[in-house]
Amino acid sequence: IVFDSGVSGTITLTSDLPGITNDLTITGPGESVLEISGDNTYAMFSVSSGKTLTLSDLTFTENKSGNGSIIYLNSANAVATSITVTANTNSIAFNSNGNSTLTISSSTFSNNSGTIFRSDHGSTPSNTSDTETAYTNRITVTDSNFSSNSGVIFNTESYVKVDNCTFVGNSGYIGNFGGLNRYQVLNSTFTDNTGSTLFTFSNYHF
Repeated sequence: IVFDSGVSGTITLTSDLPGITNDLTITGPGESVLEISGDNTYAMFSVSSGKTLTLSDLTFTENKSGNGSIIYLNSANAVATSITVTANTNSIAFNSNGNSTLTISSSTFSNNSGTIFRSDHGSTPSNTSDTETAYTNRITVTDSNFSSNSGVIFNTESYVKVDNCTFVGNSGYIGNFGGLNRYQVLNSTFTDNTGSTLFTFSNYHF
């Protein structure tokens, strides 16, 4: 699906979007040009097991209350580039379960009060490993900006890698990391974040 360059404004959902049962690529005309709103009522992308959703150049706002109301993965995959996620006040925007991968780059997350990322533990290895693929549920975010978010950004039990990201003016937890998994925060900048604790860890090994 490729949106015409002349399409602009806001597409407001009036029902949940159909589940994604085949590999699908959606390309928008630009983050500042077109946004998709769940109207705080409707869910967006639920990806079936083994399938891959690829998104770019869109803004997502006003997610539905629930788990993964922007993207829900259950042993599925999603790749997003140049997206904006803003004004999401409900529950969990991105939810990754089972043997899933969620990869996001060059994106913006701002003014969200709900949790942005949630995941279960996947098939956690018995011991931590330097091999990325040993962890079956993986979230990777690179070259992205997080600003003025008041909810938890990462509330996860899986592999999480954050690289070359900027966190400015966030007031909630940046990472609430649990489980025997692997967490990496690399080459990133933190400025004027006011949460009492930026990161918490439980049941973890380095």
